[in-house]
Amino acid sequence: MRLAAILVVCAGPVFSETMVSAGGVTYGVTCNDDGAVLRPYVSDDSRLVLYLGRSCDAFAAAHGEGRWGWANGGVAVAFDGHRIGFPRQEPPCATDVAPPADFGRSCDVP
Repeated sequence: MRLAAILVVCAGPVFSETMVSAGGVTYGVTCNDDGAVLRPYVSDDSRLVLYLGRSCDAFAAAHGEGRWGWANGGVAVAFDGHRIGFPRQEPPCATDVAPPADFGRSCDVP
């Protein structure tokens, strides 16, 4: 019984998908009613977590407010003075049941 409790604690969050940035950082994606949350695997720094909203808004504590969008070239998140690209990838949560199926497809690349 103890072993099961330890495994649950150590397992960490469950991600519905992953995305890899142009810089090579892998993000675990969770979907909710407000959009998508991207958490980098390489850091526990909560300031680097990306929040992508249903209305094409974005936020990261390290960069402030921004915008995000999708085009055939991939997903891009733009903040004042900083940009994170996810080349050749579909919008996060596009097949998840929480956001609408067309989540991100109406957001133009900033």
